[in-house]
Amino acid sequence: MVMHGRHQITVYFNQVGISIFVFYSWLPGWLNAINENNNSLFLIIGLGDFLVHYAITLGWHTTTLILVKGALDARGSKLIPDKKDFGYSFSCDGPGRGGTCDISAWDAFYLAVFWMLNTIGWVTFYWHWKHITLWQGNVSQFNESSTYLMGWLRDYLWLNSSQLINGYNSFGMNSLSVWAWMFLFGHLVWATGFMFLISWRGYW
Repeated sequence: MVMHGRHQITVYFNQVGISIFVFYSWLPGWLNAINENNNSLFLIIGLGDFLVHYAITLGWHTTTLILVKGALDARGSKLIPDKKDFGYSFSCDGPGRGGTCDISAWDAFYLAVFWMLNTIGWVTFYWHWKHITLWQGNVSQFNESSTYLMGWLRDYLWLNSSQLINGYNSFGMNSLSVWAWMFLFGHLVWATGFMFLISWRGYW
């Protein structure tokens, strides 16, 4: 009886696994796409993809160029020829106070990290929105809205975060309220950390 029961359980889970595998694990029409000879398995890209690819490439190149410049040129200047001897404690004075932000290896690294995070954000947003529209079968939304900035703000960021942002407000709360507070707390930590990180660098 034990062996028979285990066999029945195994058969049941195999059937469930097969049904999930066939009907829920792939994009619509995936089997036809694989077996047909007159189509491409690559995703069709449009103007929005083209613009995002160029933005990501811009971020990569900017990050790399800043790091190269910091490694090669950030040793000193006519204004402060021995800046390299001051170490990390030397503040980055903006253009109004001498313009020394571009002659410190530490400042170059700091700026490169900023651009790196920008690029990672662009890659993440692009992949996530493309992923959502593909699995929802609504690729036209991405193709139409990704070609201008308001489309990204309204149809991606606000559409997918409004429930979270309004998880707890004056009208009540929803099931995402705890995550809404974590969302706000995370931004508070980021903002205060960023503020204290640059407070000694001559920005104010």
